[in-house]
Amino acid sequence: MRMGRVALVLVAIVVIAVAAALLIPLDNLRAPLEAAASRALQREVSIRGHLRLAVFPEFGISLKDVSIANAKGAHDPEMIAVGKVVVGADLSSLLSGHLRVTKVVLKEPAIHLETAGNGVGNWQLAESGGGAAESLSTSVSLSIERVRIENGTISHFDARSGKIETLSGVNAALTQPVENGLARPIAVTGSATYRAVPMQFSATLANAEGFLRGQPSNAAVKASSDKFTAAFSGELSAAGMAKGDLTFTAPSLRQLATWAGQSLPPGNGFGAVAVQAALSATGGVYALNNAKITLDNMRVGGDISVDTLHDTVKAELSSIAAYGGTGKAAIALDASSGVPSIRETLDMSGVQTEPFLQQVMGVSKLKATGAVHLDVSARGLTETDILRSLDGAGFVRLANGAITGVDLGAVAKLLQSTARVLNGALGDSSRTEFTALSCSFTIRNGVAQTGDLQMSTPTFNMTGAGTVNLAT
Repeated sequence: MRMGRVALVLVAIVVIAVAAALLIPLDNLRAPLEAAASRALQREVSIRGHLRLAVFPEFGISLKDVSIANAKGAHDPEMIAVGKVVVGADLSSLLSGHLRVTKVVLKEPAIHLETAGNGVGNWQLAESGGGAAESLSTSVSLSIERVRIENGTISHFDARSGKIETLSGVNAALTQPVENGLARPIAVTGSATYRAVPMQFSATLANAEGFLRGQPSNAAVKASSDKFTAAFSGELSAAGMAKGDLTFTAPSLRQLATWAGQSLPPGNGFGAVAVQAALSATGGVYALNNAKITLDNMRVGGDISVDTLHDTVKAELSSIAAYGGTGKAAIALDASSGVPSIRETLDMSGVQTEPFLQQVMGVSKLKATGAVHLDVSARGLTETDILRSLDGAGFVRLANGAITGVDLGAVAKLLQSTARVLNGALGDSSRTEFTALSCSFTIRNGVAQTGDLQMSTPTFNMTGAGTVNLAT
């Protein structure tokens, strides 16, 4: 008998819904829906297109041309503009004081995210003053089972830097139920296209409601494409704060930089890269602390800071292991003015020159172990400009090595006795062994100069001086 009564109630609900659809013009619901949504979001909500009602296989309503106004003074007048919104609900759940929204679908939405000059994101919702929305939330519990974005566009404008980035072809799905105003953990998976490269992403938030209101939330985020794979686990806030562990890998740093619009100088190197670090971010400044980085044949440890607002990068690399040697380096990049500048210091010892020169310059004629010191600065928009402006000083000290392709000892003996026949002084199998090869140098406007080139071999000693124009 009890099940029969429930069935009768469900039939009555369906009949009432059908009657409402037939007897009440849906346009009469436009203003109440706009007013209720505007109160809940503290933003003006507009419904300009048609409204459609469905009662089978589930109760639902579709809205066309829906928009949510942006924050006052924002770059774009609308925060969200959606071609079509479809909402489905299980009305029978209201019998137990619970509204079960079975689906929310946003078709072809344009979502304009923005960080204002004071660092506040337009997605941070104002605290509601209560009233009808609060009384509704206390009398009827709410759950949302599925949320989908289909073929959307998401842009982010940073008023502090004037830069805008855009994701297109965004398809995303909320994969965990949402209850009581998004208070439960949620998980999102999806795909998008950035700079013509498809990407996949996933994210979980422990406190989605608090996140939207600017509070920090425990989170895990992953993103991948054929250019890179990245993962973050820690604490995030909608204001752009982050604190946690970051891992990042890319098959080619050179290709990744080109894709990001920051092409590296031509040459060898800058291949596979992997990063593990403690990430902290606030106010547009991203810091990698205790970073462990592998790049090509190098292992680097230290701290790196990137200021996206002022276009600066600082790196204090306290440990470098590369090509058999160890050392440290400091790098400072500044692109805040019209002409980018760079300052670098490098100290390395125990470096094996043959693999280093082979990878970086394609040269394999010098085999030795040595130390390098470099302190240089430059500025420019092109590689040529940078080389022409290069200033600084340094030294190179090599020991117990050989220069292949020429036997300078045999050449010296030949010069001492011109009657002897040149035999074995030149050729791929010839080599000049040395016990020490060193020089110090200065660089002014791209011209390197040395006055103390010294080379010691078992058969002769050699000194020299000269200049080299690095820009030609």
